[in-house]
Amino acid sequence: MQMIRNTYYFIGICLFSIAFSACGKDEQSLFQIQMEAEFNLPAGLNTIETHYFYPTQVGNSSINIPTNYNLFRSNAGISEQRIGAILANRSSLIAIFGENLEFVNSVSMWAYPVDSNEGIEIFYQDIIEFGNRSELRLFPSIANVKEVIALDEVVIELRLIMRSFTNQNIDIKVDLDFSVFEEQ
Repeated sequence: MQMIRNTYYFIGICLFSIAFSACGKDEQSLFQIQMEAEFNLPAGLNTIETHYFYPTQVGNSSINIPTNYNLFRSNAGISEQRIGAILANRSSLIAIFGENLEFVNSVSMWAYPVDSNEGIEIFYQDIIEFGNRSELRLFPSIANVKEVIALDEVVIELRLIMRSFTNQNIDIKVDLDFSVFEEQ
């Protein structure tokens, strides 16, 4: 009996050491980049198509979003040569006036250089659970978005698939947060 218990202890110690030997040191980000955009979702959106939205301003004309990358970098005292990667950190869609967003089935957010059609998915949420909520939290993509977010301005595209029709116009605020890491 003692031999069996010792065997289990040995196996447990081996599994524990194998599991934690792969863990490395967590990298600390050099600084964060925060961005914000507002979108208008019109009433009557259907459930068949993917709907594409761009940030709006007064008059409903689309606008480019400033990244303030150079401002954040200079405030942190970091040179351009030290920066190796910019990774999406967190994002959320918030109904400005507290409307229920349960009609949204999935979300994908893309960033494009102002003069290009080659974008990168930065945040997503594939299947959103049912429920009464005015805020949707998105998952970050795993792509290095430095080539887009390091620009002065970007085009943010919001792609939505609906689970039911929208019955009113809804103003959405999107908070975006990116982490900047050192070159390895």
